[in-house]
Amino acid sequence: SYDWQAPGADISPGFDEASRNFTWPFPGQYTVSLTVTNDQNCTSVTQTSDIEVIAPLNTPVISCENVTTESVTFSWTTQAEVDEFEISVDGGPVFFQDTTTLTIAGLVVNQAVSITVIPLPATPCSPDAVGTATCTTDACPSLSLTPPNDLEICEGEDDPLTLLTATITGNSVPGTFVFSGPGVVSIGTDYFFDALIAGVGPHLLTVEFDDGSCVAQRSFTYTVFD
Repeated sequence: SYDWQAPGADISPGFDEASRNFTWPFPGQYTVSLTVTNDQNCTSVTQTSDIEVIAPLNTPVISCENVTTESVTFSWTTQAEVDEFEISVDGGPVFFQDTTTLTIAGLVVNQAVSITVIPLPATPCSPDAVGTATCTTDACPSLSLTPPNDLEICEGEDDPLTLLTATITGNSVPGTFVFSGPGVVSIGTDYFFDALIAGVGPHLLTVEFDDGSCVAQRSFTYTVFD
């Protein structure tokens, strides 16, 4: 007969009479002992063996956070048994970090980025603990650009310069306005329409708003009379 002792373990039959399966509910160091008795009722010396039960690593569950038109942040839960994570972005070279967030910047609108996260050190119980995720940058918001109203100007007016201004709504970050067309001049950070430079006639002008990721453009007409 085979007398197996394994404190704290759930013992089940093995593949033959001399083998058993042991299951412990928690990781840690455990001891298993075996005493064999033969048909003549002779008992062997009790043999013991120490067994280390290792907790399997969990597959990282990755989420997308703080998504903008230019960047995405990946985040995943920490694990007590993990020393660091092996990471690859879009199948590129692997690198290692011990934190559970990663921000990818310098992207464009609607750009998808994928990462793979592997917790380390790997264990025999966790060969498939590989987390993957894809995050996509935001699309451009619906921008509403209001250009200057169409205007009629007499060429002989005392001040030939007209300040050009526009407004934007719907943007999530600040941007810049750029005016262009016949007779448009810039003075410092301001734009003006110069009737003397433009000359007599209708002039199609353009204003463009650019926040570094998203662009809106509108046209308007200034007409100079002699």
